[in-house]
Amino acid sequence: MIAKTVLQKRVIELTDKLPLITQKQKDWGFKKLLKSHVIISRKKMFCLDCGESWSFENSRWQEEVVGVVCPCCEKKLDIIDNKISFSLNYMSILTTVKEFQVVRIVLLRKEVKKNTPANYITKEVVQHWIDPKGNITTVAIERNYRTYCVDQWYLESKFSIKDFVFAYNPEIYPLKKILPSIKRNGFKGNDFGLEPQELFSVLLKHSKAETLLKSNQIKLLERFVKYNGDMIFINENWSSIKLCIKHNYTINDFGIWRDYFNLLKYFNKDTSNIKFICPQNLKESHDKLMKKKAEKEDAEDKILQIQRLAVDEEEYKLSKSNYFGISFEKGDLQINVITKVEDFMKEGKLLNHCVYTNEYYKEESSLILSVKRLGEIIETVEVDLLSMSIKQSRGLGNKKSEYNAEIIELVNSNLSTISSIHKKAA
Repeated sequence: MIAKTVLQKRVIELTDKLPLITQKQKDWGFKKLLKSHVIISRKKMFCLDCGESWSFENSRWQEEVVGVVCPCCEKKLDIIDNKISFSLNYMSILTTVKEFQVVRIVLLRKEVKKNTPANYITKEVVQHWIDPKGNITTVAIERNYRTYCVDQWYLESKFSIKDFVFAYNPEIYPLKKILPSIKRNGFKGNDFGLEPQELFSVLLKHSKAETLLKSNQIKLLERFVKYNGDMIFINENWSSIKLCIKHNYTINDFGIWRDYFNLLKYFNKDTSNIKFICPQNLKESHDKLMKKKAEKEDAEDKILQIQRLAVDEEEYKLSKSNYFGISFEKGDLQINVITKVEDFMKEGKLLNHCVYTNEYYKEESSLILSVKRLGEIIETVEVDLLSMSIKQSRGLGNKKSEYNAEIIELVNSNLSTISSIHKKAA
């Protein structure tokens, strides 16, 4: 994309002012972020870092337990079976140029071959430039868009303005250079797993983010940065959140607190009263109101219930029918989009959470997935359609099931499918 605005032209001009990636930075990246491997062939070990080979006497399992150290380069090596030809990762470097905070993303690639020293390649592929007002301008080299692989870069191409979202959030090089204004707004080096350019942008744009960071309301800050719907919620209910901050009440589970807060409003409770908004036992208070709402709805006239459900079903179908065919599985796990409001009700009652009572089927920017193992429902997943990320995944009583890590991995590996449908539906 050709630089058109004054800001874009200035960023392109300043890309040449950045210093080259230092050897110290490269060495840190390769040592920290790329593993060293050894392969075994005919009672010999081959170090894929330095190319050295040597005989060994122990059985393979003994080597794995004791660990393998190359006698030449003295690196600790992981035994692998497959013959890899390369490995890659990315690292971020935080620096400043003039009035800009810059996040530099560097590709680290190690090409390996038996009996040959590894070939190390580094290439800066993406830069995020954040101006004093928090506006982000992204430049990057060219990439092959005809493939699903996001790592196919044209390494000889030049930087140009881009509007894509980089697929990774790389680990950050420990020596950081940060704008004074970002430090002033509360940043002390910890990015809390957030993409640094997004965190810096929000800290410069929104005073509420600064307040959340300085008051250690990290879970709220994370949601404020990542999810537009949660940012709107926090803005709309800021007076209540300020009361929590004033009384040193830390919200450690924002998802549960938000649902609880909405239940308070449903029952017309005073959301300026710390007795309600700062419960000593959040989960217990949440579950009590959730049960109360369910009992109230059950006591309603059955005809009115059926009529309301029919309206909700029609609205949900109009909103989310494009996603109804999505389904994926791995091993014993099967995951699919919930296609009926009635199924929200059943899943909420089965897992004792508020996916139905708090009307998640009405969330425009969320897609709700049901997770089954051997046909039994074990978790419910909320995917944010704007950031295309998992917002929460909860099992019985809002707790994680023992398969939560596998579920997160499976959903993450299929987000591209959801994204493609979302783009078509937009």
